Amino acid sequence: NSSNMSGSSGSLASIFTESSYGQVFAEQYIYKNEEVASKKVILKGKQSFIITKEISKDVNHVIELTHANICKFYGICVDVGSEMSIWEYCRKGSLQDVIHNDKKYLDDMPFKISFMNDICKGLRYLHHSHLGRHGRLKASNVLVDNRWTCKLTHVMIPSLASVEVTDGDFTNHEGHLSTAPEVLRYPDLAIPGTKAADVYSFGIILLEIFTVSEVHESFNAAFAQEQAVEKYKTIVKKRHNHHSQHSHHHMGHHHHHHSSFLHHSHHSHHQSHHSHGSSVHHHGGLGGHHKRSSQYMSIGLFASNNEATDSKLNMDETIDAKEIIERLKKGGNFPFRPLIPEYVDRKTRNMITACWHELADVRPSIDHIASLVRNISQQFSGKNKSLMEQMLDKVTREADMQAQELQEEKNKSDLLLYQMLPATVADCLKRQIEVKPETFQSATVYFSDIQGFTELSSVSEPIEIVNFLNDVYYKFDNILDKYNVYKVETIGDAYVVCSGVPVRVEKHATEIGKMALHILMSSAELKVHHRPAHTFHMRIGLHSGPVAAGVVGRTMPRYCLFGDTVNTASRMESTGVPGKIQISEQCKSLLDADGGFYYEPRTPFHVKGKGVLQTYFLKGKEGFTPDDNGFQDNRSNEKPQTQNEEKIVKNGLSEQTFEVETSPSRVNKESKSTKISIISSNMDDGMPGIHIT
Repeated sequence: NSSNMSGSSGSLASIFTESSYGQVFAEQYIYKNEEVASKKVILKGKQSFIITKEISKDVNHVIELTHANICKFYGICVDVGSEMSIWEYCRKGSLQDVIHNDKKYLDDMPFKISFMNDICKGLRYLHHSHLGRHGRLKASNVLVDNRWTCKLTHVMIPSLASVEVTDGDFTNHEGHLSTAPEVLRYPDLAIPGTKAADVYSFGIILLEIFTVSEVHESFNAAFAQEQAVEKYKTIVKKRHNHHSQHSHHHMGHHHHHHSSFLHHSHHSHHQSHHSHGSSVHHHGGLGGHHKRSSQYMSIGLFASNNEATDSKLNMDETIDAKEIIERLKKGGNFPFRPLIPEYVDRKTRNMITACWHELADVRPSIDHIASLVRNISQQFSGKNKSLMEQMLDKVTREADMQAQELQEEKNKSDLLLYQMLPATVADCLKRQIEVKPETFQSATVYFSDIQGFTELSSVSEPIEIVNFLNDVYYKFDNILDKYNVYKVETIGDAYVVCSGVPVRVEKHATEIGKMALHILMSSAELKVHHRPAHTFHMRIGLHSGPVAAGVVGRTMPRYCLFGDTVNTASRMESTGVPGKIQISEQCKSLLDADGGFYYEPRTPFHVKGKGVLQTYFLKGKEGFTPDDNGFQDNRSNEKPQTQNEEKIVKNGLSEQTFEVETSPSRVNKESKSTKISIISSNMDDGMPGIHIT
């Protein structure tokens, strides 16, 4: 599935994948034998994709980005209708995926510190690169590889920003909860996003890492606290009005006391105090140790008084993403921000609030943040660092084991697929490449069935027939492995094989001819275990000619052959003689071209739909004898040394006995002499028996 790439040369082939929650990439592909991920590029106003010098320059700048915490960028696919950017693929998905699916890892502080360091390093590298920014930083644009390393992806390409719809558009409110307020206010800027906007987004991501929850939950917690404050103010006001009827002076003092407390409580969530020396802002939000928004102890402050209240405080207050975006855009002296729980350590809490300061130019630079991150990380040096390394080693081993198990399951699935379909067809289906019907000018088709199978089925239990056919086809399938052939299908006792399809084979008739001889001789060794006295014989037909082939069906796709050649091969089998291989004139011509085969001509007879045909019984091939490895090719110009004697027995039957010197095999290390006695009828419709001693 070739696709034009700007910035790199190669081709893309899509592969099957399952989308995980929040994953920014729509599909995975194979590019230059590597798995890559795609992000659809949506152009404003359905514009056509025109690669300008400026775009080409910016694309190359992104391609040149090389850092352990930046996903490799391969280029942009510009095929009409398939516009997409191509990035390195990380199997664990995005940070958003990890927060949703692998919370147990982020519950450990070493992982949080490691993720914080990785993202900070990647962002610092970008801020000092030609691009100067990320532009779209959020949890879904931070990927995690198999070694739990965070890598930034989907970096904004400046010259594309004016024509590309960022992550769909700004009506996708849930996808922009990490976006800086100044960017939300002016979505139509030619190049949205700045270093300061990246810093704001970094603060949001840190909150998600340290709370192991999406930022929407923290916004809900902040909203619930606001609602609780408002409700408490209403309660106090009502209580004050009631008491003021009895003691105006006393309650006036009481009201002043509570009003001051409420003023501090309401504004402490928003307020920050700037420290000139460190550019760190202290977040004074009310709160206690919690794991979820419904467990903030800050609400407990208001509900702790045992006095009667007029209404119940509701911890389930929520706010939708659209309203959050509107409140972020308003800004003001007390801008709306997520609530940081008290269990987040003071240094990290201060750094987060500094990152999302309302004034962009007051936010710390990434270099300053890097120094703060180092300072926080030092708390986990020594013993904690050793613990983190042990945990990372443990998780890496677990990840490797899971990857190995997945690979083993994939191998099993692939094996089953390759058993059901030709390898070339299976490869195409795995890569979602359409398998178009194809015409083959020359191929040889084999049909066979078991004489007397219908009668055997009528006197046997179903499970006995299944076991019998399994024994037969297991042996035949092993024989097929020794030849360049493909088993098309089995229907009951019918067995269909071809050569020259789907892989073109020059000597397809020879491959099928040798295989047919091998199957016929091996069938003499098979027994009907549930009916030991029952004997059966194979009836085989071969024909060569043009065929069409293709995949039919979607739920259970099958690779099928079509054409008159298939019908004629079936006629060769149905009009054949049990214990013999009937071949057409066309098949014989191809076998003659290779040489070494010998036949017995059959009296011409009428074939339905074909008229009178001259056919032949394939008897053998010079230099070949069956052994445990298949046919042993002696490649001698002389015929096998045999001692033949033929005599006529009663009822018109003839008996021929001869000895054949067979070559050594894996089982029999020495050559041996085999006596073969064949009793056959002089008539075409006789039923010969083969006795090997």
